[in-house]
Amino acid sequence: MIKNYLRVVFRNLVKNKAFSFINIVGLAVGMAACLLILQYVSFELSYDNFNTKGDRLYRINEDRYTSGKLSTQWAAGASAAGPAFKAAFPNEIESYVKLLTFGQKMVSRGDNKLVIPNTFLVGADFFKMFSYPLLQGDRNTALKEPSSVVLSVTAAKKLFHGADAMGQTVTIFDEPIKVTGIMKDMPANSHLKLDILVSYATWQVIDPVPPTYDREKHWFSDGFITYVLLKPGVDPKALEAKFVPIAKEGMSKYANETATYTLQPVKDIHLYSNRAMEASANGDGKSVYLLLAIAIFVIVIAWINYINLATARGTARAKEVEVRKTSGSGKGQLIMQFMFEALALNGLAMLAAVVIIALSLPAFASLTSLNIGFSLFYRPEFWLGVLTVFVVGSVFCGFYPAIVLSNYRPIEVLKGRITTPSKGVVLRNGLVVFQFAASIFLLIGALTVYKQISLIKY
Repeated sequence: MIKNYLRVVFRNLVKNKAFSFINIVGLAVGMAACLLILQYVSFELSYDNFNTKGDRLYRINEDRYTSGKLSTQWAAGASAAGPAFKAAFPNEIESYVKLLTFGQKMVSRGDNKLVIPNTFLVGADFFKMFSYPLLQGDRNTALKEPSSVVLSVTAAKKLFHGADAMGQTVTIFDEPIKVTGIMKDMPANSHLKLDILVSYATWQVIDPVPPTYDREKHWFSDGFITYVLLKPGVDPKALEAKFVPIAKEGMSKYANETATYTLQPVKDIHLYSNRAMEASANGDGKSVYLLLAIAIFVIVIAWINYINLATARGTARAKEVEVRKTSGSGKGQLIMQFMFEALALNGLAMLAAVVIIALSLPAFASLTSLNIGFSLFYRPEFWLGVLTVFVVGSVFCGFYPAIVLSNYRPIEVLKGRITTPSKGVVLRNGLVVFQFAASIFLLIGALTVYKQISLIKY
């Protein structure tokens, strides 16, 4: 039976080359566009999901008020926030870490001098809280002592040209700093982009202050990105409410200045944060979900186009149905034949879509700054998407045309009275209207998303 179905599909493809080409190319382009967009959406939604303690990781955000009016929303707030909250609520906060960015800094090893873009002072508990792979060094002590630094693999290669960097000395801030760790380059789906992690304790070395001056108790010196790891079961909203009196007391000596502190899940930072002094440029959650809607509309339009073309050819295939029914074929067998035909066409279209995706990857990377390359084809989630689009598309494209075409009655065909039921006409017209409406939505949505991506990139 399957051999017979394949023979019929092949004959129809050869007999109706133009129709088959239009159908396959239309489906292939829709599938390729949908799958590429889904890859971008999946990547954006995956930010910071690799942290094993991610469900308990939060950043402390600061809203600064002057004379009662909101003046600034900081991602990097006061230096006192982390230490003060940890000391006040030891049963709720397991640990905290502060990051202080110095932006681009000159880093040298002998005559080899490089400008490294992302240089941060980082607290000692950084690797205890975040799951960034440390290839060499001790996660517990690498950032504990003054004058110590952890380099990314890329930074280490540039400075040491492949030689072992562990235990060696580099010059940063015009001070000799010992390499105490080598970490794997931070993943692309991390909101933190750190190349050099200098221990926070080094601050006193590069910028010494008298013992009477405690940097950790300042509520007005912004610029400190502070993360906390909550203990299991702690309610972040309830903890936020407890921050209020601590912050109020700390800010009491500053006239007309107040601040409130909130906890933002680290997983939400990339898509739902646009504050002053973000660690890196963030995305936009609304645009990502708009892209997801666009991907769905694109593939649905391609499927509807197939359905309309298939049902439009109903009259041309009426005699085929007549011959098969008069030869003893039942309605179920005819439905299976047309479903198998949709399956075959979707399979050919999916193969073409994979080729289109492979050819489009350079342009896709240029547009989105997502350099996934051919590694895309090694990802299980990509092939899961391919399988899902193929299966759903085959059923969606095949079912309605199969029902319509199998309903032709031989006596009506012989008499030349082939008519389309009024319900079928209404449905086809509705599908056409939906196509036009969806196309307009796609144009508006694509323009909106393009502008958002342009702003993020530049």
